[in-house]
Amino acid sequence: PHPAAISTVFNNDRFFLGMITPLPRRFCAFNYTMMDGPIKMDLIEGTFMGGSASAIRWWTSVYYATIDDYRAKDFFIGKDQYVMNSIALTHAARFSMLLPFRASCGDVWFTYGPLLAEKGERERLSYSSSCQQQNISDFVIPFDTVCKDNNHIV
Repeated sequence: PHPAAISTVFNNDRFFLGMITPLPRRFCAFNYTMMDGPIKMDLIEGTFMGGSASAIRWWTSVYYATIDDYRAKDFFIGKDQYVMNSIALTHAARFSMLLPFRASCGDVWFTYGPLLAEKGERERLSYSSSCQQQNISDFVIPFDTVCKDNNHIV
């Protein structure tokens, strides 16, 4: 990743994740609790994540505590993304979210690459001309505001 792109994403105390598809409207109340169990859908992806040292410490703590809680309640987790979904919806104000489905940089699972690359690298990798002009900060929002734009929800 290009240092300038990273600095714009990690310039706050929110943990950074990506949401590969619009949020189902039923989650817009943000009243989900961890004890509701894992959210079994492809929503949050964990290919690239990060944040400040305190955000990473918080994430690590809540991630493993959630897995422990789910195991104690005999919830079947299935895959890590289901845990990430639950944590993000329970603690929405603690996240910055990349919305790759709003960018024009190819497969939403791999949007981080071109959006975090330096301009010359994007050109060498032959990403679309519109992707080459896009800035990652245009697609990162505080997760607790995602429902304010109908383009982010279904």
